[in-house]
Amino acid sequence: MNFCSNCGHQLADGAAGCSNCGATFAPAAATASPTTTQVTPPPPPPAVAPQVTQAPPTSAGDPPVTFDAQKFLGRLLVGNWVGAGVVAAATLAASGVLSLILALLIKPEGFGLDNTLTLTATLMTAAFGADLLISPHGDLDLDALGFVGAFPLTITLVALGVAVYLFRRITAQYTNAFVAAGDAARTALITGAGAALVAAIFRGDNDALGAGLSDLEADDSDFLVGFGASVAGALFMPMVMVSFVLAIACLMRRDWLHPKLQLVHDWVAAPLAGFTRMLLLLPIAGALCVAVLLLFGDGNDTSEMDSDEWMTLIGLGIAYLANLGFGLIGLGAGVSAGANGVGTYTGSGESGIDRFSEMHRLTFFTGEGDEPGLWIAVGVMPLWLLVGAFLVARASRSRDQVLRNQLVWVGSFLLFIPLLVRLSAVHAGVDVNMDTDEDPVDLGGLYWGSGELDGSLYVGLSGVAATFLLLTFAFLAALAISAATGALDLKQLSTQARSLAKTMQTQPGDQQPAAGTPQQSAADATDTSTQPPARS
Repeated sequence: MNFCSNCGHQLADGAAGCSNCGATFAPAAATASPTTTQVTPPPPPPAVAPQVTQAPPTSAGDPPVTFDAQKFLGRLLVGNWVGAGVVAAATLAASGVLSLILALLIKPEGFGLDNTLTLTATLMTAAFGADLLISPHGDLDLDALGFVGAFPLTITLVALGVAVYLFRRITAQYTNAFVAAGDAARTALITGAGAALVAAIFRGDNDALGAGLSDLEADDSDFLVGFGASVAGALFMPMVMVSFVLAIACLMRRDWLHPKLQLVHDWVAAPLAGFTRMLLLLPIAGALCVAVLLLFGDGNDTSEMDSDEWMTLIGLGIAYLANLGFGLIGLGAGVSAGANGVGTYTGSGESGIDRFSEMHRLTFFTGEGDEPGLWIAVGVMPLWLLVGAFLVARASRSRDQVLRNQLVWVGSFLLFIPLLVRLSAVHAGVDVNMDTDEDPVDLGGLYWGSGELDGSLYVGLSGVAATFLLLTFAFLAALAISAATGALDLKQLSTQARSLAKTMQTQPGDQQPAAGTPQQSAADATDTSTQPPARS
C-alpha cells in the first residue's frame, strides 16, 4: 500500500500523482522504500533411497524355467502340410502300385485276395525297411516269431526318386532351408503313418496259399501261420529313410544354406550327385546278372518250370534287380558273397550253438556253382565305378575342383557302401519257446521237446571286404577320370614321385666323407697304393 509524500493521502496502485493535492512523483514501485530481496532457493534434489545390495537368490528361490509348449508346437505344426501330404501320398502310391504289379506276378494261382493284398503291403513297406513277421496261431502251446528283412531295392529307388522329385518341385520357391527341412519332417511323418496303417490292415495266413504253395497250407486251425509286415517297422523305418533322403535334397540347394553350410555344399554336392546317379544304374547291372544266369548258367534248370513259377521268378527278379546288381558288382571287386548264421538250442537237457558260413568269391560261383556267365562281373564293376567318377567330374563347377571332388567321392564309400550292403542283403531270424507236458514235437528236425530255439541268418556280401575293396577300385577310377579330364597332370605327378623316391632312397656304402675330414686324412695316410716307393 502507497501514500502521498506531500499530504499523506492513500494512493491507488500504480498512480502517477496524488488525487488529493495534485502532487506528481515517480511510480510507487520506484519510490517505495527498499526492501530485502527474497531469493527463492532452488528445490532440493529428490531424496534418493539408499541402494541395498542383496545377495542373489538361491537356486530354491529362482523362478522355474517355463517351457512355452504352445509356441514350440506352433513352430512344429505350422507349415505346408498339404505339400508334405502330396509328396508322402505320391511316395506311398509309387511303392504301392509297383508292389501290386509285382505281387500279381509273384502270387500263384488260387492265392486269395487277402493274401495278395498282404503280399502287396509287405513289398510296399519292405521297400522302406519293414520286416515280414511270421507267427503261428491256434491251440498249440508254442510261442514263436520269425522275421525276414529284405529290401526290394528296385521299389525303394523308385519310391524315393518320386519323393525327391516332388519335394523339389513343391519347395522350388522356398528361400529358407529351415522351412524346407520342416516340410521334409512332415513328409516323413505322413509317410510313416500311412505305411503303418497299411501294415496294420493287411494281414494274411496260410489258410489258402494256392496250388504252387499247397504244401504250406494249414491242415486245420491248430497250425495256422499268420504273416504280415511289422507295424512298428512300417512306422519308423519310412520316417528315417525319407528324412535322410530329403535332408540330402535340402543340402543340394546352395541358395538355401548359411554361408558356412555353403562351404559344406561346395565339397559334397558333386560327389553326392555322382553317387545318386550310380544307384540308378544298379537295376541295369541286375538285369545283366539275370540275363547271364538264364542264358549261360548250368546250375539252374528252368526247363521244367511252369507258368506260375516263371511269373514268380520274373516278379521277384524285377523287385530285387538292384540287389542283384550290387551283388554282381561286389563279386567283380573280389568280395565274397553267400550266407552265414548261428542257431542256439536249449531244452530237454540238451543245449548247443551251431554256426555255419557259406561265403564264396566269384571263382566258386563260376566254377563249382556252374555259372560261368558271372564272369561279366569283372567288367561291370570297373565300368560302374568309372561312370560314377565321370559323373562326379561332370558335376564339378570347374576343372580345379575335379580332383578334390573325386577324393571326397572316394571317401564317401566309407559311409555309403556299408549302407548299400545292408540294403541289398537279406536278414532273417526265428525265436521259438515251447513249454508243454505232452510228447515232444518234431519241427522239421530243428526242435524237439520243451525248450528254446533261436537263430539268425544273413545272405549277402561281406560288408568289410566290400567297403575297402570297392573304395580301392574307386580310387583308381578317380585317378583315371581325373587324368582323362586334365585335372591331374600325370607327367608332373611322375616327376614328383621320382623326386620323392630319390629323396627317400640312400645307399650307405656309396657315401664318401668330405675332403679334409679326419677320416679322409687317416685314409690317405694309410693308403700306400698312391705313395712313391721308398729309396733303398
